[in-house]
Amino acid sequence: MTAWLSIIGVGDDGLDPLTEAAKATLANASLIVGGERHLAMLPEGDTRPKMTWTNPLMKLVEDILERRGENIVILATGDPMHFGIGVTFAKRLPADELAIYPALSAFALAAARLKWDLSRTVCVTLHGR
Repeated sequence: MTAWLSIIGVGDDGLDPLTEAAKATLANASLIVGGERHLAMLPEGDTRPKMTWTNPLMKLVEDILERRGENIVILATGDPMHFGIGVTFAKRLPADELAIYPALSAFALAAARLKWDLSRTVCVTLHGR
């Protein structure tokens, strides 16, 4: 099976800096999932179906997995594989069903702004636990 679920990391600078591949993937999505902040970045008038994060998150994960094979894009903050939603789906799907387009993680941004050596910094997440 080819990748039907794409997870696009969005930086603090929005959708404009996405790679051409990520932009094309987003343009072809039949369902877009993300936080309210991410969905608000979409062009006004985008009428495609959208879903926002649920509480508990696993309800949303189950809902997405039930739609297996549809062209779904999840908009996530930063690097989806660094304590992010990409890890959650990578544990549940074969690698060929998933495409990941990372942006800078919150840790990379913080380290850059604080001039910290990220390789020598302990990174802990609260939302990923």
